Amino acid sequence: MQNKQTKWACLVSLLLASLTFAATGLSAQVYKPTWDSVDRHNPAPEWYQDAKFGLYFHWGAFSVPACCVHGEWYGNLMLDDNTPEHINQLNNYGDPFTVFTYDKFITGKNDLHGHFTQFAPKLKSDGGNFDPNEWAQLFSDAGAKWAGPVTIFHDGYALFDSAANEWNTVHYGPNLDLLALFATAIRAKNLKLYTSWHTAFNFTGYWFDMPHQQDPSLQKLYGQLPKAQEDQLWLDELREAIDQQHPDVMYHDFNLYKIAVKKRLEYLADYYNDAVNQKKDVVVTYKIQDPHGFDKKGELVVYERGGPYGMVSPYWLDSESIADGTWGYIQNIKYFSSKALIHALIDRISKNGNMQLNIAPMADGTIPQEQKDILTAIGAQLNTFGEGIFSTRAWLAARVFGEGPTQLGGVFTKPTEGTNKDIRFTVNKANDTLYATVLGWPGDGKQLIITTLDPSHINLSTLNNVSLLGATVGTYINLNYTQDFQGLKATMPSTQPYTAAAYVLKLTFMGKIPTYRWPD
Repeated sequence: MQNKQTKWACLVSLLLASLTFAATGLSAQVYKPTWDSVDRHNPAPEWYQDAKFGLYFHWGAFSVPACCVHGEWYGNLMLDDNTPEHINQLNNYGDPFTVFTYDKFITGKNDLHGHFTQFAPKLKSDGGNFDPNEWAQLFSDAGAKWAGPVTIFHDGYALFDSAANEWNTVHYGPNLDLLALFATAIRAKNLKLYTSWHTAFNFTGYWFDMPHQQDPSLQKLYGQLPKAQEDQLWLDELREAIDQQHPDVMYHDFNLYKIAVKKRLEYLADYYNDAVNQKKDVVVTYKIQDPHGFDKKGELVVYERGGPYGMVSPYWLDSESIADGTWGYIQNIKYFSSKALIHALIDRISKNGNMQLNIAPMADGTIPQEQKDILTAIGAQLNTFGEGIFSTRAWLAARVFGEGPTQLGGVFTKPTEGTNKDIRFTVNKANDTLYATVLGWPGDGKQLIITTLDPSHINLSTLNNVSLLGATVGTYINLNYTQDFQGLKATMPSTQPYTAAAYVLKLTFMGKIPTYRWPD
């Protein structure tokens, strides 16, 4: 009898195991490499719409010369004899075609002054200046909800252990798997892992002026392999990072449309299936100037340095930099003010988008103090007044993002500080609270007039309370208010209670926010 029971137990166990295997295999194939299949993917999952703000960084071999105007484009521009990068290369390293080609910044070589030159940041634990845990702490303190590196820039140098591409930071330079270090540090702070991919342009334009190389390995670095091999390399590198670190966000720069459609679809299906197996929701982006890279249904559109002037749907992302002009570190780098960047973030969120901010570390792994100060200021605003930012939504029902004289957004524009006449709206997910963020102090004892909320557009009879978010999280200053033909008038405290980059009014309703009426 016991033998029969044992036998049946074994059979049941085998059956369950086979069912489990079948279920696992099925879950791994939820998405197929067709547009119809991958278009079912949600481009902006709930966590991403809640998160609002992320940080990333351009850091690599181009950080070594730290010159001149567009630091991350040094490899491309040093080949153009009409640029300051070319002059810098001749004066400090040697002829970029023969004496000191770009790969020497990766493998290492003496410059013309006898200094050994290489991208080789050392961990602090080994006597260097690089500490990924300090970076992650800074990102968390800044209020970011996702963070990570430009994993491969246009130059083709990978920041992770790649079997497909020997030009990586494990084989050359620091001998470190930087992506793995960042993944561990970033996730330890409960942030989502971001990776940025610029490889499509590696072989479709960035190395246009580089002479053809005889060495097959250099052909790989400089994007000179046959097209089919380049497309496969693009896919293989993405697959490696997915298998190794399972990123939460995979951002793509331009020229995706030049990758074979089959490879793009294989990548999307692989990534989305990996996310299913990891039981999480992920995000894939494409640039707005590259509209044919993906099918614009399962992926998120990205604006660069600006964003739309008005509210846009579906959800989108703006990619901004902490510095004017460059994305990589350069000497005499010029930074935007923390207030302008905070106002840019508030503006993007009110228009149904997120914003990610790029920083520019130095080659040795130092984040300049000026950048730390900017991030600290952003964090002070977000961590104190985040109620009006995180987990909110644009006021889509009203189709109103804000009011005021300052136009924010645009195409490749510079962040601009708003004024105390500029207001941006968000709503909570329960749709019973409206936040009006003012981009400057309205004045001691002054009335803030929100013209959007005039009686011809909205009935405020169910408005229960108007308060100003206090300087301590969870505290509020109740405000007196009235509504007339000019709009909602809220009287500010007689003395400014604190100084901030922006001030958040909380309008709480009895029930849902009333319907916003537009003229017929």
